[in-house]
Amino acid sequence: MIDNLNKIITFENTDAHVHTHLCDGKPEMTVANIAKVAKERGIEQIILTPHFHKKVSDASATLYDDSDENMFAKLREEINACDSNVKILLSTEADILDVNGHTSADGFCQK
Repeated sequence: MIDNLNKIITFENTDAHVHTHLCDGKPEMTVANIAKVAKERGIEQIILTPHFHKKVSDASATLYDDSDENMFAKLREEINACDSNVKILLSTEADILDVNGHTSADGFCQK
């Protein structure tokens, strides 16, 4: 599996933690603008990582909710509309909730 991932994701000339205007970014941080600046800087690949923190009742986990399930659809639309040769991947920044690897994005990211 790791070999397959290495064919998809290389970390040379990559920015692997990018927030957009939909999450922590300024209004001008659209996917198109991010891709334009990435190309100018010689970055060949960006990985968009919007927050996905769901409020849970367990005091040891996240106690806030800044997730917007529509955000992923909006970002996919922007990615699809982006006319750039910069490779754009969509991931998420999520909380790891336990030692079994459950995250605050479980069940949603597989949709």
